[in-house]
Amino acid sequence: MKILYDHQAYTGSNHGGVSRYFAEIIAELQKIEGIEATIEVAFSNNQHLKAISKKSTFSIPKIGRNTLMPMLASQLNKINSLMRISRNDFDVFHPTYFHDYFLKSIKKPFVITFHDAAAEIFTEFEGLGRNDVLRRKLLEQATRVIAISECTKADIIKLYQIDATKIDVIYHATRFEEIEAEMIENLPEKYLLYVGQRGFYKNFNGFIKDAADFLKQHSLPLVCIGGGEFTEEEKTLINDLGLENLVKKHQANDDEALKYAYQKATCFVYPSRLEGFGIPILEAFASSCPIVLSNTPIFKEITQNAAFYFDLDNKSSLEAALNTILVKENREIIIEKGKQRLTHFNWKKSAELTLECYRKAVEK
Repeated sequence: MKILYDHQAYTGSNHGGVSRYFAEIIAELQKIEGIEATIEVAFSNNQHLKAISKKSTFSIPKIGRNTLMPMLASQLNKINSLMRISRNDFDVFHPTYFHDYFLKSIKKPFVITFHDAAAEIFTEFEGLGRNDVLRRKLLEQATRVIAISECTKADIIKLYQIDATKIDVIYHATRFEEIEAEMIENLPEKYLLYVGQRGFYKNFNGFIKDAADFLKQHSLPLVCIGGGEFTEEEKTLINDLGLENLVKKHQANDDEALKYAYQKATCFVYPSRLEGFGIPILEAFASSCPIVLSNTPIFKEITQNAAFYFDLDNKSSLEAALNTILVKENREIIIEKGKQRLTHFNWKKSAELTLECYRKAVEK
């Protein structure tokens, strides 16, 4: 079987969850005899691409802050992908994002992955790339749809009325258990850990408001990694809450450093209102880091009983969960449950299920 992937997730992103997801799936498929999994990208700075692309790619130069180079690279990549699609020398096509540029040219089945419904559900937030019409068209015309969790599948059915029988649920995974941690300088001796983006539905501002008294009472810092520097709004809120000495940004420039941050943390806190899956949960499992999560359905699906939960917008509930995790015996129990739960997620299994999805698409 020949599977073709396009450029979309690899043009504008140097790294990130979506491009990593496709890279992991493609890398596993390339190990299977009789499977040819190729990706069509001409211009990219993505760090995950080198491991899976059999062709050399050109770097996208950064010329000034407001350069047109990424836009030009995107257009050239689109043209390149269309040329490959027009050759019709593959069995199934898997676009790596929600752009319909290929619909008039495609003659073979295509499969699309739906990662989360944040743009549809949190309509009050601007800048999330919301485009219901485009997503609906691609979901309806796709031969099959991959949802990354049962919760995400339910969102697809509810929001877009897509036939449940053409949706396959295939979980993400992680390779964090294979990574050797590398030390980060100047971390506190004890701290809570927050990883990733902080805006919109991530609920960072709401979390630190509810956690402020707990952090001050226990003199327990909150270390934030990823997501860029604090915004002016975040700085103002941190100062207004009297947390300027407790809420800090730290750098982890690679997975090795990030694993060290997980390993040394008192616990990892994930206060999101919605996620499609939640890769940081698996990273924490693999790093023997106990977890405190918001009480959202997706987190219950992924972790089951391997985390402590708190109710959203409930300060007392959050404080109770954090106080529970401070007890050493509780942390040890939840770490062991996390290790057991992690065994249910691996990229080899995810790739095999993805291949089953492709076969169903081709046989339809």
